[in-house]
Amino acid sequence: MDYLFLISTALILLGAILLAVSLSPTTKIIRELAPGSTQSRWRLLRGFIVLFIAGYLVCLGTFSVERDTSHVVVSSIFFLGACFVLLVCVLAHGTVQDIKRIATLEAETITDSLM
Repeated sequence: MDYLFLISTALILLGAILLAVSLSPTTKIIRELAPGSTQSRWRLLRGFIVLFIAGYLVCLGTFSVERDTSHVVVSSIFFLGACFVLLVCVLAHGTVQDIKRIATLEAETITDSLM
């Protein structure tokens, strides 16, 4: 088996795994949001991530064992795209947590009997 094929396959599989991991912070955000348009948009994003995972796996099935450097380039782009999606989801979840913490502190400041 050609090493370029193995590299391409590994990058696509790792990308699909990273996308699957990104579903966790996305689902946590959805659970923390009140029902409405923002929650619906996050559900839509989660649906796109699932479609991307399927697309990665379909793309994997189209690769041939023949030596072709374009497969490595495409696989690298897919992998980096998955890294980007995961990073954005993790950062967004952290931001939601920070906003909730700030809102709690503000509420405690307003209701604190020592003030």
